[in-house]
Amino acid sequence: MRLNHREMEKTTAEHKKPLRNGKNQSGKLPNDSGAQKTTAKRKKR
Repeated sequence: MRLNHREMEKTTAEHKKPLRNGKNQSGKLPNDSGAQKTTAKRKKR
C-alpha cells in the first residue's frame, strides 16, 4: 500500500478516532489497541 503522505494522515486519523471511541464505549481501555500495535511491531523486528 503506497499513498501520499496527506492520504496516509487522513486515513490514519479517520481510523484511529472511531476505533478509540468505539473501544471507550464498549468499555475497553483506549490504550489496548495502541499496545497491541506496538507489541506486534516489536515482534516483527
